Amino acid sequence: MADRQLREAPVERMAAVAAPALVLSAFACELYIKTLLVLQKKPYPRDGHNLRGLFKLLNGKTQNSVERLWNAYTETPSRQKMFAHFDATVGVIPRDLDWALREASNGFVTLRYAYEIDTSNFKYLIHEMPTFLRDVTLDLMPHWGEKEDLRDLTTSRDQ
Repeated sequence: MADRQLREAPVERMAAVAAPALVLSAFACELYIKTLLVLQKKPYPRDGHNLRGLFKLLNGKTQNSVERLWNAYTETPSRQKMFAHFDATVGVIPRDLDWALREASNGFVTLRYAYEIDTSNFKYLIHEMPTFLRDVTLDLMPHWGEKEDLRDLTTSRDQ
């Protein structure tokens, strides 16, 4: 519900919570990836926050599932509009998941301490990634929750 309210809020209110929301997104990505690694019985660095590095530890099938969801997401009208804005203002940026993960890889640490460091060149475009990782996790462990019930708690992805 909070997600829905933020998406419908005036820009001024969204700007006030953008950094904390992105920190939580990065942390959720890390927890979901580590959950998937546990389900795959794969070791992972206990102190690692590097999202790309953690993602690369997942098996190929899981990576492909997440990448399919990412690719569909980047084709939505709102994402195309966002990319067009970036292309016109800061230059063309790649759309692929590997690039987005590389750029956002240390998002949890970088965004958590954004008030102490220069983040002007930091790019975190994977704010919806926890949703994709949750969906893939629930595909593997459906008894952890009904997808439809969980999706009702969040706004639907871009139409």
